[in-house]
This record gives sequence, structure tokens and C-alpha cells, in this order.
Amino acid sequence: MQKTLLLFCCMLAMFIVFNARAQCNLQPVIAPDNLILCPNATDSLHTTEEYDTYQWYKDGKMIKDANSRYLKVSQYEDAGYYFTVEITKNECKATAEKVLVDGWAFASPTMMSNIPPRYMDFYGTSYYCAKDSLTFTFMQPYTTNVQWYNNYEPIKGANEQSYHVTGNGSYTVCGSPEVCPDFTACQNLAVVVVFDSLKATVTREGNTFIAGKAQNYQWSLNGRDIPGATGQKYTAEKRGIYRVKVWDKYTCFDVSRPVVYLGLNKGMVTASPNPAASFINVHIEAEEAAQIIISDVYGSRRLQAPVSSLNQRIAVGTLNAGTYLLQVVDKNNNVVATTKFLKQ
Repeated sequence: MQKTLLLFCCMLAMFIVFNARAQCNLQPVIAPDNLILCPNATDSLHTTEEYDTYQWYKDGKMIKDANSRYLKVSQYEDAGYYFTVEITKNECKATAEKVLVDGWAFASPTMMSNIPPRYMDFYGTSYYCAKDSLTFTFMQPYTTNVQWYNNYEPIKGANEQSYHVTGNGSYTVCGSPEVCPDFTACQNLAVVVVFDSLKATVTREGNTFIAGKAQNYQWSLNGRDIPGATGQKYTAEKRGIYRVKVWDKYTCFDVSRPVVYLGLNKGMVTASPNPAASFINVHIEAEEAAQIIISDVYGSRRLQAPVSSLNQRIAVGTLNAGTYLLQVVDKNNNVVATTKFLKQ
């Protein structure tokens, strides 16, 4: 009898233990299990089910007062650490699998130029030629919410990853990575840009041409460099079209407009064929010829063309039949030569 009672008690104890274990089969899960925080961002971890009590741990160390279902985490303080939570329910206790809170890390914001400066001074100012095509690009991963600035003022409409620079200024840029659009980073160290203002100009005193101030000069006649003509002044000895190329210490250059020299005699111009049907050939012998103007007998201007050669063809097919006045003028609109022709 005693043996039977003892066996019954053992079986009852085993049943109670087994039943208790069955009731304590808790498997808490933390979500999200792949949290990656943007710079300066916050978020929260939580259990997928509700329990009676909670105690959160960070890298195995208990977090003081972290006793709710939700745990607030920040990129600045918590990125790179593992978290878990110990829970109880109906006097049962269990611990969740640990999860990693990670954080995005981005390269420092940098902008690059498509061409190097011609010269950079001691203070970091970048010098470019007036004709240089300069473009800045905000480097990856900053492709969203881009705003370019000049002298720390936003440039209207400059919101693309690349910006074409058209004038002097102090340029900076801000933007966001696509994965973290609420995080903005800026290249606050301004890039100071100065475009060279070199301009080739020519004034004339008789048969002497004088170029504007530059560091180097090269005169040409009819498109060919004149050997030894490398000074600021040049005295013309032959008829033709003269230009001067100038450049400075930054290797920036510019070429002047053509200057027509036909000696020191009074100018003249001819038009052929005369009468004309669809075009005329204009032959010019006039100093400083700049424009060809064709007017009707009432003085109304009908056609106008720049002087590009001492012999050039002009289409007149659109003109009505009649007599027309052809004038050659200089850059100040002074008439230097005149002729007439008949349009059939």
C-alpha cells in the first residue's frame, strides 16, 4: 500500500512539472530585427506580443527603467549594440533572441569639379578662363534634396546633383542620401571661383592698331600669324583683315573682332551682278568696315549683314524689284562706302 501511494505521488509531481513547463513555453520576439537608423534618427524596438513584465538589456547590461513593451533607441547612442528583453507572463519567464541596432554611416559631403582650375592662390581661390565650362557635382550618396548656394544664399532652381557655374562666387551645397532623406549634410567649406575677364579689343590710330592690356599678344593677317608681331601695338603695311590674340598668366586667351585695313585711302564698295536677281557679290575696299546695310529709295532698311570678308555674297531674292542703296558702315555706324544696285 505504501509503495502504491509513493508511486502515485511521484507520477503526480511529474505531471505537475510537465504541465508547468508546457504553460511556460514562451518565445518572445523583438521587432524589427534589422533596424538601421539614419544619422541623428530615433526609433523603437518592441515585442511582437504583449507580456506582464519587461526588462531590456543592451549588450548584456540591464537598462535602467526600461520596463515597457517598447524601447526607444537612437543612432547616436545605440547604433552598433545588441539588445534583448526578458519578459514574464503568468509567472513564467523567458528571454528574446538578441537583435542588432545598426546605423547608416556616410562619407563626408564633397563636391568635385569637371576641370581643374587654371590657377589657385594662397587663399584657395580657384581661377578659370572666361570660356571655361565649369560644372560642380555633389558626390554620392547625396542625391536627394540637393540645394546649391552662392555666398551662402540658395541659388534658385539649383537642385540637381550637378551645377553649371556661370559666374564668380563662393559655392557650397547641401543634400541628403536617398536612404535617409530627412538627414541633410553640407559641404560648408566654400569653393571660391573667379573667372578671368580677359577681353581682346583693338583701337586704331591711322595704320597703327593698339590692343587692350594683356600679358601676351599675337597679331594675324588674313588668318595667319604675323612673325614677330607680338607687341601691344602693330603698324599695318598691307591691306587685309587683322586680328589680335591675347592671353594672360593663366593661359586664358581671347581673339579680337576682325579689323579691315585697306590703306589710308577713301573706301569704296561694288555690287555685282547689277542688275541682280537672287544674290549680289559685294567687294569692299573700306577702312574699319563692320556692317553692310541695304535700304530702299525711301530710306527703309531691308537687309543687314556683318562684314566677314572683303568679298562676300548676300542673298537678295526676298527683295522687291527696284533700286536699292548699299552702304558699308563702321562699328560706330559711320558710313565708309556707298553704292547702288538694281533688283530685277
